[in-house]
Amino acid sequence: MIFGFLKNKNIPDFVLNKDKMFVFFNSKLKKIDENAEKLLRVDVYPVKQRVEGKKFHLVVFFNIFILNNKNKKREISIVFVGHSENTRKKAYQIIKKTWQEINNENFGVPKPLWYINKFQGFFYFSAQGSNLLNKIKNNIKIDDFVGYTAKFFAEFHQMKINKISGIKEFSFSLEKLDPSDILEKEKNHEYKKVVEDIFSRFNKMNLGKNFELSHGDLHLENVIVNIYRNKVKVIDFSEVCIAPFEYDLGSFLQQLKFMTRKDLEEVEAEKLGSLFLKEYFKARGLVETDEIRRKIYLFQAWTALKSIVYYIGFGENKTERINFLLKQIDFFWEEYEK
Repeated sequence: MIFGFLKNKNIPDFVLNKDKMFVFFNSKLKKIDENAEKLLRVDVYPVKQRVEGKKFHLVVFFNIFILNNKNKKREISIVFVGHSENTRKKAYQIIKKTWQEINNENFGVPKPLWYINKFQGFFYFSAQGSNLLNKIKNNIKIDDFVGYTAKFFAEFHQMKINKISGIKEFSFSLEKLDPSDILEKEKNHEYKKVVEDIFSRFNKMNLGKNFELSHGDLHLENVIVNIYRNKVKVIDFSEVCIAPFEYDLGSFLQQLKFMTRKDLEEVEAEKLGSLFLKEYFKARGLVETDEIRRKIYLFQAWTALKSIVYYIGFGENKTERINFLLKQIDFFWEEYEK
């Protein structure tokens, strides 16, 4: 009766309980490591823990300590991602298919384990290393890893997903801009009217019909670098959608400049962005036309606007960040309209 504790849908209490998860992982020990003989210990580290009544959003790391058949101890890191609205099933399906189709010596995704209906989430082996932003902050050269990321997405965007349900088509909608209803909750926020005015520019825009698989939240912290294996692994497919390929490109470029604004000179950020686009188009055999460039600027502006909405709901004064993002939007929009 491993799941007996869940009869009242108290999933966070189960997942965050070391003893309960010891029993759970012990039941799946051979699937974690076929050479495992005994589970010694489970440590629980919540990374994201948002719980309001029966609603929850969890990202939890587990360190699993085992004894193998050679009497040697081994530590394994496993991640759980769960959401009360059961929205993580499509992310699991995507990561599973991507693991099967796009994995080579330089890029891929973490190995998935299981989607558990009763947990409303899934488990995967943690990607070893640290993210691109961390590498930049530590003055580590990341040119090769930016190139690998571009090559990964050149393949990912073209992946066929006919049998995966629940993946929606992108649109410039309020639902996409503000899925948590932050603007409704913050009716009196000083930037609310500014956001609404900018959003009105996007509202009726026609994006055409050339849509492909899209990550939907591509930024530096969702790319994990393993320097020793010379490999990147892309994570967090919770916002996966069908969209123009320029969506991910614009998101990456905007977040690159925004996230590194205090760590890189602007010219260095520009070089990394140019490298990303060069490697992407080369891998896809595409030529960067004026129309493609304009769409990239459009999605850079959109991504910046999404970030502003996020910071409005942050609960702290984020004026510096919001003003920086507003300046970005002005620039991107001017370039788009040229």
